[in-house]
Amino acid sequence: MAFLEENCVLDILTDDILEECHPFVCGDDDMDEFFRKDALDYTRYRMGKSYCFRMKDDLQTIVACFTVSNDSIRIYDLPSSRRNAMWG
Repeated sequence: MAFLEENCVLDILTDDILEECHPFVCGDDDMDEFFRKDALDYTRYRMGKSYCFRMKDDLQTIVACFTVSNDSIRIYDLPSSRRNAMWG
């Protein structure tokens, strides 16, 4: 953890960050694809929220990503369009 604290900044993963940064690559194709394509949908549908650590001296370089997933999702309280998307 010392490396991240000393050398990186923690940001919420956003469209802008994904566009301005080099592609995040961790070596696991499924994880790489998730953070490139699906992580922001998780945030939009309130299933979780993704964060990234970027180098302080090179903000275009993402060194780590993670998603905090919600424990449970009460879809019956959502508007019908969102509720239907969750089932899809």
